[in-house]
Amino acid sequence: SELLPLNEDDLWIQGFMKYGLNDEALKFSKQVTGLNYSVAVELGTILNNEGKHLETLRFLNDVDVDLNRETFDLYYPLPYKEKIVNVANQYGFPYVLYTGLIRTESGFDMDVVSVAGAVGWSQLMPATANEQAYDLGIKNPDLNDPDTNILLGGTYLNWLIGKYGSLPLSCMAYNAGPGNVWNWQKK
Repeated sequence: SELLPLNEDDLWIQGFMKYGLNDEALKFSKQVTGLNYSVAVELGTILNNEGKHLETLRFLNDVDVDLNRETFDLYYPLPYKEKIVNVANQYGFPYVLYTGLIRTESGFDMDVVSVAGAVGWSQLMPATANEQAYDLGIKNPDLNDPDTNILLGGTYLNWLIGKYGSLPLSCMAYNAGPGNVWNWQKK
């Protein structure tokens, strides 16, 4: 994004943010063109700090904020980093791989549910989550709990890595399903 001077629309958005009306600032920003870079980054930071990571990603893309050192943490947030690192270390795969998988699957939005019915950050199907939970001795797993979702997603990824022996194939199977990967391999 090029640096543009503050215009009347930018001042309105700053006013909304000043009084904590962040949802209104976001709605208004979607109606304007030529949003000032610093205003866009400020609004993106507020959204990110509110835990609205997927909304932050969409907003930054919509207003053409470039990926750079200032915006890197907005584009690649690490909420629950300690839990993700612990699960990755437990199973021996790179935490950045698992973080990228979560970002791709859900944009770090716990409330997202796919058309197919996959739930939460790790986008697990309830049946898959129940299988992983059973293996861990967890009864009635709550996929809306970030800690549980991260643990079960990591457990499933580990199972796929054991099955395929390949990180790329395991990530493909995580996203598209093991059956699709087997079919692709046959072709």
